[in-house]
Amino acid sequence: NMAYPTVDGVIPTIQWEGYREGYDDLRYVTTLENLIDKADRTEGSAREAARAARLWLLRIDPFTTPLDEIRTGMVERIIAIREHLAAP
Repeated sequence: NMAYPTVDGVIPTIQWEGYREGYDDLRYVTTLENLIDKADRTEGSAREAARAARLWLLRIDPFTTPLDEIRTGMVERIIAIREHLAAP
């Protein structure tokens, strides 16, 4: 079971938490890839940040890199690209 029903809600399981974290990871990587594509069509620092983020994504080894490190890296790059896109 992914969750156990109770009278006033559900009790989540480890399987449910894993599913939720996987879904969040997918949202992070999709957001990063969309920002990379958007920034890659611009000039200047946003484009350079996008290229660096794309290279970082390609070099990740999901079998040896801790998930928390990957998540932190994605968040940092999402924030960086957004800042570059917002800069005049």
